[in-house]
Amino acid sequence: EYIKQYTLIIRCKYNNKIAIHTSIPEHLLDCIIPKLLFQPIIENAVKYGFGDRERLTVMVTSRIREGNLIIAIYNDGVGMEEDELKRLSDSLNEQNNLENKLGLYNIHRRIHLMYGPSYGLEIRSEKENGTVVKICLPVHRQDLL
Repeated sequence: EYIKQYTLIIRCKYNNKIAIHTSIPEHLLDCIIPKLLFQPIIENAVKYGFGDRERLTVMVTSRIREGNLIIAIYNDGVGMEEDELKRLSDSLNEQNNLENKLGLYNIHRRIHLMYGPSYGLEIRSEKENGTVVKICLPVHRQDLL
């Protein structure tokens, strides 16, 4: 629901030049995730993904893999050079944020503090072929009474 509402705001801001899709299986809709997890990642996808492109597509998917909840936020934007991706990925595990990528760093640190070092963000990107941010969380389900 939160993604849908946020999508409306983003689409208005960018005159419908952005398509944001979700593919979340019904059986995962009761999984509990930390608040404000998606917004900074989707903002980054839009801010850095467009480049000189006319349109941008962002896709949010989720699944259970090896007992963990994996949420992937993919964009088909301009992507990153290999050295830029390495700097960004390395900075996520620093004690202090040296890259000024506060949104991703804060999400990664918050996940580590809440669930331990086995969980967090992983970023993959290829120049001109988009970027994907994978979020790994333990599976916690909402009790439905």
